[in-house]
Amino acid sequence: MNSNDLYISIPEAPETVSAAGAIARLVDGLGFRYRLATDGLTENELSFKPTEQNKTLMQLLEHIHAMAKMSNRVFGGDVGEGPASDSFEDVRNDTLLQYYSMSTRLRNLSDEGLQKCAFKHPASETPLPFWNLINGQIADSLTHVGQISSWRRIAGNPQPTGRSVLLGR
Repeated sequence: MNSNDLYISIPEAPETVSAAGAIARLVDGLGFRYRLATDGLTENELSFKPTEQNKTLMQLLEHIHAMAKMSNRVFGGDVGEGPASDSFEDVRNDTLLQYYSMSTRLRNLSDEGLQKCAFKHPASETPLPFWNLINGQIADSLTHVGQISSWRRIAGNPQPTGRSVLLGR
């Protein structure tokens, strides 16, 4: 799938409500916001960091990418080999593909299947349920997407206007 077509808008909401469907919608919102926040970034923004203690914006994108891959794997995704290079475009494209792959699988996952999703994390001695992924990697990624939007504004390239995160288009 071509990542250029991903998250131009958020997919239609499902007709039925399920736990996995709700998480899929959260991931779709994350993918849409990520696409908006990263649209039109230049080398100036990618090398920007607000203070010496911060990561660069590119390092932040790499961190989000790693969390997207880990989250996708928890929900049964084949995360592949990753981006073709460490370039901004390749990291961005693979991150969008990870979110889309995860959301697609979640929309087709039963609540019983979701209940079985767990992951091993270095901070825990035992596998953690998918719930921890929501308040961990997914929430953390949303926070970082907000940082991208803020940092690019500080660096002089505000996020393009004319899109609605509420309506997903």
